[in-house]
Amino acid sequence: MNIYGHVKKAIYELENHIFNLQEVDNICVLEGIKKSWEYLQKYIKNIYPEFTKFFQENIEKLEVNEILITKDMIEEAHTTFKRMKKERIDVKIFMQRYIWVINVLLIFNKPFEESCDMCQGHLFYYYNETHVIKICRTCSMSFMLNGEVISPKNLSSNLRPAKKNELLKVL
Repeated sequence: MNIYGHVKKAIYELENHIFNLQEVDNICVLEGIKKSWEYLQKYIKNIYPEFTKFFQENIEKLEVNEILITKDMIEEAHTTFKRMKKERIDVKIFMQRYIWVINVLLIFNKPFEESCDMCQGHLFYYYNETHVIKICRTCSMSFMLNGEVISPKNLSSNLRPAKKNELLKVL
């Protein structure tokens, strides 16, 4: 099967496991991501090797009870997914949108409630060794939960997406 056949199958998996659900189901979301990844990983590694390496190392370790997915996150991902389906002929743009959908679903964010104070971009929640912080996906500014700006030199190299239990303690 060629790349376009795999893209079609990945779209099918995402649509059936994530975007056709009536309510949020972490198990189905994670299953849809893993199944779609099986079809796209050999192509995406040539276009976005850094993302592929990071994602490949972490997707198998990801536990369903570690992620917090909201209806707003699914709605935001669905908006991008609809555009992604239209762009499936241009594989590079399709893969960019696929990465965005994956990030919106797996890294906690509040797409319709908050945005970066500097550029109005999306804020994603990460864990910085001792506390949860928000990082803007557009301008890379970092914020404490109270809105205070964090200097880049104060960020740990061990930064990772915040897990459900860490988020529930502070939200």
